Amino acid sequence: MRKAELLMTDEQYKLICARRNTANQLMWQVPTLAMAAQAFLLAAAFNPLIDRNVSLILAGFSLIAGIASIQLMAKHRYFEMVDSELLMNFERANAAKGFDILHGPHRPVDGVQANWFVRIKSFRVWIVVLSGFCALALIALYSAATRHNEPRAAIVGAPGPSAQKSESPPAKN
Repeated sequence: MRKAELLMTDEQYKLICARRNTANQLMWQVPTLAMAAQAFLLAAAFNPLIDRNVSLILAGFSLIAGIASIQLMAKHRYFEMVDSELLMNFERANAAKGFDILHGPHRPVDGVQANWFVRIKSFRVWIVVLSGFCALALIALYSAATRHNEPRAAIVGAPGPSAQKSESPPAKN
């Protein structure tokens, strides 16, 4: 144990518990908000009625938001793990005072079966999901970059500047 862990007071233990719980809550807000933002950006980026340059910007921003979300989620996870380790060490050192070891890696509980699906780490699943959104952003970037920028009227179906004008002879009365 490091010296700082040995000198932790009961009050500091409570503060680190609160900080760890806050970090855990923040970590799980990141993927939800990121998915909502990326869904909006990608829906607009893939929309053929939107200008190609705007689609490029939206897809690029979606990619940046996805990477930033993955980094932020990983950072929250890192700080949560550091605090859990500090708390676990304090609990071990103060077991004689009545502190049970509550923090640290989850251990199996007698009588509770965990199937393969429950044993999958949710953090890893969300990293994969957010990475999938980043891949979609790359596809949107490629799609927008290779799309011809048709005039809006031509896409909707109204005659645009490229439509040829046919002249009909004047009507005789």
